[in-house]
Parts: sequence; structure tokens; C-alpha cells
Amino acid sequence: MPSLNSYLAELQACLGGLQPSVQQDVIEELQGHLEDRAHSLQLRGTPKEASMSEAIERFGEAREVGAALRDVHRRVSWGKVGLAVLPGLLAIGTIWIAGENGWLAAIGLGMCVLLGIVGLLLEHRFAVWSFTALGILFGLFSVLGLLVGPLWLLAAIVVLVVYQRRGIRIPGLVWVLLGLMIAVGAVEVVALTANHGFFWGYLLSALAPAGGILLPVAVGLLFARRNGMLAGLFVLAAGFVLAEWTLEPTYGLWHTHWAIVLPAIQSVLLLLVSPLWVLRSRSMRGRIWGLLLPASVALTSIVIIVCTVRQYPIETWCVNGGTAAQLFLGMALAVVLYRWAESQRAEGLIGQQLRDVLMVRGT
Repeated sequence: MPSLNSYLAELQACLGGLQPSVQQDVIEELQGHLEDRAHSLQLRGTPKEASMSEAIERFGEAREVGAALRDVHRRVSWGKVGLAVLPGLLAIGTIWIAGENGWLAAIGLGMCVLLGIVGLLLEHRFAVWSFTALGILFGLFSVLGLLVGPLWLLAAIVVLVVYQRRGIRIPGLVWVLLGLMIAVGAVEVVALTANHGFFWGYLLSALAPAGGILLPVAVGLLFARRNGMLAGLFVLAAGFVLAEWTLEPTYGLWHTHWAIVLPAIQSVLLLLVSPLWVLRSRSMRGRIWGLLLPASVALTSIVIIVCTVRQYPIETWCVNGGTAAQLFLGMALAVVLYRWAESQRAEGLIGQQLRDVLMVRGT
């Protein structure tokens, strides 16, 4: 087996066409992953001198891994970027021309369905440029999940615990983000119950956004193993729908210009800026910034504008701010999980470890 340095050198030679900075990011990430895997093998009894060789062997041939990573980090063509932002343009048209319940809204939803079907037929899989459209459609259905948001949160924790017990290493940041989502909900409950009762009812509503966004995150994992961070577009689009429902940005503002401005802010930042940024970026850092920065600006600005214009009391600032924070934390969770899923795809670690577990239990 080749040494770590020679393996990485061979792999880097397969990343031709990517910018040098992107190649360096990929190599550094893979080196850290291989070193972590070798350390895990040592903890399971593999001799130190053989652990790295075994880790490299499980990782796969350098040419195959390099080709897969080159495809993941290659820029998407402008034509496909245009298809990806089309749902955002239709959303803005709906807001400015037809109103939220107008005929253009129905056309927009129909276009989302059409994009998903066309992408599936042309590429024999759900195409990256159709993720935004699919996310909007799924977001509409996942709104129903807000009614049982805490159950989705509990289910996510149970699934991660099961994976952890089976030897699949979950990034520590995943637990941190889930803990923050729960903590934000707890702050909301304290704010709401300070002057009122109904603790359990407030707890259900406070954790609903967390559970609602976790459902798209979980579905997006089906795309992330092949497409990595690009699958975050699915979560952003679903988050756009969830924000419309949970933040109620135009509630009480229908007869003011804010009824147009607030949804337009979300549409532009989440459905136009993010897809453009993410799909045209070649680096992991660029895609992460493209997913998180527009989302944070959109959610923060909406909370500030709504609470300022309507002169909300302090507890309602906490509620709207908490909802926005949970949605953003869910998107950040998607970033961590999808980056992890991308590395697992390269190594094939999940399948290998599950086979190891089954073999151990069978002996």
C-alpha cells in the first residue's frame, strides 16, 4: 500500500481542472479524514504501523476518489444555474405581480414540479439544478410537520445516537447545533410563560420550527452523499417556505409596502443569491458562505423589520428571533452533515462500518 503522502499526491494529480486553492482544501480535508480513520482503527486494535494502510485501502483507489471529488467541486454551467434560480424569479414575480394567492403562484408550483421531472429524465437522478424547485415543493408539505416538530427533533436525536452506537462517528458540531436549537426553544418558552400559562402548548410551538427544518435536512441527506454541499439548496428552498409560514412576515402588514418588501428579501437572498453563489463556487468555503450568509441576512432583517414596524413587545422579539435562529441553525446543521456525507461517500465508510458491525454481531 502507498504511504499517506504518496496517496495524497496521486489523488491531487487527479484533481486537474480545479483551482490550486480548491485542490489544497480537498487534500487537507482528506488528510485529516484519513488520519482520523487510522486513529479509530488503532482504538479498535489495529497496529499503528498498519492502521494508515488499512485506512487508505478502505478509502478506495486514488483515481476513483479523485474523479468523484473533481465532479463535486467543478463549477455548474451558467445554463443550469439559470434553471436553479428560475423558481426564485417566479417567486418574485408572484409577489410583485399576482399576489401570494394569484394565478402566477399556481404556475410557479407547476414549474417546480416540471423542473424536478425534467431533471430526473435528463440526468436519471434528481439534478442539482432542480434542488431549489424540489425544496420549495417539499417545504410546502413539510409545513404539516410543524405540528409535530418536537417529534422530528426527538427522532433526529435517536437516529444519531443509534449511528453513534454502531461505530459511525458523527461530527461533534452536529450535537452542538441540535443542543442550540433546543436551547433557543427553551428561551422562547421562558419568554412566553413569564406572563402566561400553557407551558406545554408553548413548548410545542417553540420547538416546531426546529422539527420543521430538520425534516428537509434529513431528506437532503439523500442528495448530499452524491452532491455534497450543493444539496443545501434543497434545504434553503424548503427553509424559504417554512420562514414564510413560521415568521408570518406580512401578518398585519397586508396594506403596506412591507407586504411586498419582506417576501422579496427572502426570495432574492435565499432563492437567487444563494444558488448563484453556491453553484458557481468551486471551493468548500465558498459554498458554505453561499449557503449561510444570505440566509442569516434574510432571517435577521425580516425579524428586525417586522418587530420594529409592528412595535412588538420583548417576548415577541424572542419568539420571532427564536424561530429565525432555529431555521438558521437547521441550515447550519445541513452544512455540517452534508460536508460529512460527502467525505463518507468518498471513503464508503458508512457501508463498511455497518458491515463490520453485522459481522461482529454474527460471530
